[in-house]
Amino acid sequence: MASLVISFYVVFGLTIDIRNPVLLTASIILASLQLLFISTIYAMLVVRLRSNWVITDIMQFLMPALGGLIPSEASRYVMLVNEYSPIAYPFVIMREAALGYLELPIPITYQLFYSVTTVASLFIVTTMLIRIFDKRLREEGKLGLT
Repeated sequence: MASLVISFYVVFGLTIDIRNPVLLTASIILASLQLLFISTIYAMLVVRLRSNWVITDIMQFLMPALGGLIPSEASRYVMLVNEYSPIAYPFVIMREAALGYLELPIPITYQLFYSVTTVASLFIVTTMLIRIFDKRLREEGKLGLT
């Protein structure tokens, strides 16, 4: 993280003041794990269905809209989506940790709890899907996409 701050200073002449570096680091880890598990689920669906364009189109719409990538300040509808979407919390926490103010009317401890719960749930679903798809593809002899 220090290299990021230094690179912004060297390249742009900006001094970045991160309000809560520990929380920011935790949110980056949670977001990375969440994206890893979602992309693994996506890959399993693509392998099984063999028509990835439908899944890709759905994911391209859902991830930015439901994933907290749009700041809550954009509109009250975005705030509602960010507040009730479980996959949005790690990205909202990132902004809150970096900027130092609450974006949602939910305490940070609850946001962290929801994030950890979502990541753990995604891990369980990913593990189950990998086992199911691996077994099925081995039985059918279709481990390759050809």
